[in-house]
Order: sequence, then structure tokens, then C-alpha cells
Amino acid sequence: VWVEFKGPWSGALCVSAPRSIADALAENMLGLEEPPIEEDSRSAICELANVICGHVLPGLGTGAEVFNLSQPVMLESCPVDSYVLSGHVEMSVEDTYTSIKLYKSATEAAA
Repeated sequence: VWVEFKGPWSGALCVSAPRSIADALAENMLGLEEPPIEEDSRSAICELANVICGHVLPGLGTGAEVFNLSQPVMLESCPVDSYVLSGHVEMSVEDTYTSIKLYKSATEAAA
């Protein structure tokens, strides 16, 4: 899942997780008794990415900054190379199954 943001600095958040994680997330978010349909799993992982981005960004500054988030987009892989980025990773959390990375854009990363 890819979420772009603009504000005092701009960039993107990438959340990568296998389908099983998205399914478990949807089951818990929606209180499902049965396995979720694919759309529910996609919506759940997109919502998680949106919540993470919305909560992490203020913590990287003074907390008074305002950021505008794009709608999360489900992708096979995050387009780090196609987005104009410095390659600077502000935050990275990874384990065996999931990866969460926050990138700053090239223009603001040097500031």
C-alpha cells in the first residue's frame, strides 16, 4: 500500500504485508466469523496504512505540522524509484512478514 503526503515536507509511506496479514486485519477490524473477501482485506490494509501515516508524521516534527494524505493505493510493490525520492528513509519497521517505510521527497530531505 502506498500513501503519499504533502506538508512541511513531502514523501510517501509504503506498507507491505502478505495476504494472510491483510485477511487477519480485516477479520479483526470487521469482527468477521468467516474469512474475508479480497476487497475487505484490501480495504483493511489500506486503512492501516492511512492510520499509520496520519499518526507517525506529526511525531516526526513538533506535532503542530499539518499534512495532507493521498488516498491509499494498493500496489504489487511500492514505486520508490518512480517517485522523486532521495532514497532517504525517515522510518523503517520490518519483520519476517511486513515492512513499513516512510520516505521523504528529495527536495525536502536536504532541508
